[in-house]
Amino acid sequence: FLPGPSHAASLFQRIWGLQGVLAHAVKEGFKAYEFGIPRPAADSAPGDIGAIRAAKRAFQQNLSLVQNHVHRRHAPLARYMRKASAFFGLPGGLNSYATPRLSTGFGYHFDPSDAFILQVVGTKTWQLCARRLT
Repeated sequence: FLPGPSHAASLFQRIWGLQGVLAHAVKEGFKAYEFGIPRPAADSAPGDIGAIRAAKRAFQQNLSLVQNHVHRRHAPLARYMRKASAFFGLPGGLNSYATPRLSTGFGYHFDPSDAFILQVVGTKTWQLCARRLT
């Protein structure tokens, strides 16, 4: 039904990966971030013919490419999201964060919602901490 951890990364490399990020950039654009700070000068709008060139340039500048709700326009990701939602009994969505090697996409932060994180390529050190009430 859903792939286990050992197969999930290879599944997502096949159906998404960097080529998927670039193809999606042409259709839907992307937002560029540096250490969690928006860099709108590097963003690409939906339908931008130069999106692949802009995405590669942003990557060369060590910026992260963020594409939200990618399951809405990508059939294999939509199928996966439907299965995951049915399995967990919860609605959900898929966001894509592509960060160049040896770069930091986002610094310490918290997400306002629960998240599953799937590292598709490369390695990263993740630090999780308890929620602080203020």
